Amino acid sequence: MSALRRLTGLALALILCAPPCGAWAEPAERAPAVPMLWRIERTPPSYVLGTIHVPDPRVLHLPAAVSKAFDRADVVYTEIALDLDARQKLLELAAAQMPRPLEELLPEALDRRLERYLAAHGVAFESVSQQPPWMVSFVLVMLGARSAGPASLNPPLDLYLHQRAVLEGKAVGALELPATSMTAFAELPLEEQISMLDAVLAQQERAEPEKGSRSNPVEPFLRAYLRGDETELVRLSQLESLESDPDGAHFLDLLVNQRNAGMAHAILSALQASPGKSHFFAMGTLHLPGPKGLIAQLEAAGLRISRVGSGSGS
Repeated sequence: MSALRRLTGLALALILCAPPCGAWAEPAERAPAVPMLWRIERTPPSYVLGTIHVPDPRVLHLPAAVSKAFDRADVVYTEIALDLDARQKLLELAAAQMPRPLEELLPEALDRRLERYLAAHGVAFESVSQQPPWMVSFVLVMLGARSAGPASLNPPLDLYLHQRAVLEGKAVGALELPATSMTAFAELPLEEQISMLDAVLAQQERAEPEKGSRSNPVEPFLRAYLRGDETELVRLSQLESLESDPDGAHFLDLLVNQRNAGMAHAILSALQASPGKSHFFAMGTLHLPGPKGLIAQLEAAGLRISRVGSGSGS
């Protein structure tokens, strides 16, 4: 399996950022069978939720246990701040990575394919012209996820949680600065970013003839997430293959492991600073498992953590 294919799998699995989304909408489909929810055993309890950064209504319809934990929380944290100013800052940081506009960086054939795909989804090429190829890859995944199901106005899960917290008058916070989450991609050579974009676009193009049939490449990740199957999510993202490849291991260390350490520190600091409050921490599910994952790091720091089932009790 090529390093490019492994990076493409990771691009599908770790949708870390997205352009400003449509209006907040109340979802209306079934919830995950077993939520990616862990309880930090303290008084009051706090919670860690693994998310998947897509706008599919199946993940936005929260299980009873997640809703109860969210309702109990005094403060809701996402990976990065998700207010409009923070998202604008993220786009500015991304634009700063661009030596030239995207259309001047891409091979002509890829540029034409990308423009056609974006136009078919109602997106002007100019809206991504100042975004680096790695970020445009994630835009394509988001568009594909929307076209494969009824998600046209839904925000990704993390943004949904942030917006709901704000609407309910909860305090909100972030576990890391936008620049931190972008470090790994900034280190990817431009040629690899373009190859990733080409591969992701090809996957999305192959799925187009069956639009609406849930055949999109992100669907296996969604199904594993809905089952609460973190083992399958790890397999699908090909993390073990990345670890066995020197370049991939370096990329994985920057994108996941180093960020895990920073987020664990932020969680511990938040808990220590406000011992009488219930905290709700939400981050991509693949930050949680494994010996270097957030759950292991929080346990090593002395916290007692248990996985929460899908029932109403949390």
